[in-house]
Amino acid sequence: MQLIEVDTALLQLSALQSSKGVKTANASYRGGPCDFLLHDSEWFAAPFGASAYQDPTATRLTMELDVTNSSVLPALQVMDAWVVQYVIKNGVFESLSAEEVARMYHSCLQTSEKYSSIRLRTKLNTAGLHACQFFKSPEKTPVDIKSVDLRGSRLRPVIRFKGIWKQIGMWGLSFEVLKALVDTEGTNSWDY
Repeated sequence: MQLIEVDTALLQLSALQSSKGVKTANASYRGGPCDFLLHDSEWFAAPFGASAYQDPTATRLTMELDVTNSSVLPALQVMDAWVVQYVIKNGVFESLSAEEVARMYHSCLQTSEKYSSIRLRTKLNTAGLHACQFFKSPEKTPVDIKSVDLRGSRLRPVIRFKGIWKQIGMWGLSFEVLKALVDTEGTNSWDY
């Protein structure tokens, strides 16, 4: 399934659960995980690669995908609008008014005037049971993340909508990259 095929009417969120100072609610789609291919033919740059702020040893990383001129941008904007309405309608944050819920929402889309871009914020694991798998294009052979410069590559990711997170004063959507096809002849190459 692709992102544009996700029917938000079939998405559900569990009750909030607390863990390590963050509250989360898991998403389900038709009773199972909500996994989707971001797009079946578009490639996405990860201009900053995958990293954790000031922690080079981290295995849970943030990776932002440039969706500025992508056909998936409207579908991601629909997800943003849907989740705010869902949380309000279902009273997920019982003590907050509709206005507070909307004001505290931290979009999954990061807009940057400095870089003139809109980026989808995702997470990925580099180790453990749920480690993200990378495959080199066009061969589709497995490749170790450490051998790929994601900043100079383009990706076609499979993403899981994990649910929502809530911290003091903010909340948002949680997307995790499960696997990605990587084109290492990506955005930073110069053909002359």
